[in-house]
Amino acid sequence: LLEAEKIWSMNICGSGVRVGIFDTGLAPTASHPHFQRARIQERTDWTSSDDQDSLLR
Repeated sequence: LLEAEKIWSMNICGSGVRVGIFDTGLAPTASHPHFQRARIQERTDWTSSDDQDSLLR
């Protein structure tokens, strides 16, 4: 699927790349202390749910 071996053969190893995935219902304006310095690049709602009870606040 990702053809990782092909990428590795090109000497691309992801050095210096940071990836974080939060599957928590993270609100785009989360004020939780753990996210004060976060740089949220993208947010996707895969459920299209109007339920706000599960959002991290």
